[in-house]
Amino acid sequence: MPKALVAGAGLVPRHLTLVPYLTPEEVQKLAAACQGRHRLRDALLIGTLFQTGLRLSEALALTPRRPGEPPPGGPVLSLQGKGGKPRLVACPEMLAARLFLGQTLSLI
Repeated sequence: MPKALVAGAGLVPRHLTLVPYLTPEEVQKLAAACQGRHRLRDALLIGTLFQTGLRLSEALALTPRRPGEPPPGGPVLSLQGKGGKPRLVACPEMLAARLFLGQTLSLI
């Protein structure tokens, strides 16, 4: 049996452990570190993951769609989650503009 990296780590039930989150500053640094031909796309992906909480596979499956009337209450991403279940995710308006209208606004 492998040893835990932290002494006593196996004593805490999994559902009670804290997940470390990135701060907005750390996300900004990650986005700024994107390089190469796809740097804008990569920075947008990082911002999308941070701002919406999408799973990576959900974010990668996003495709442009015809802009229509925005739903009441603000932009919402409609996607298929785990097991093909439909899932609605709130999307900040500035991010929605970048995702669906191609605008280049700041990430966060």
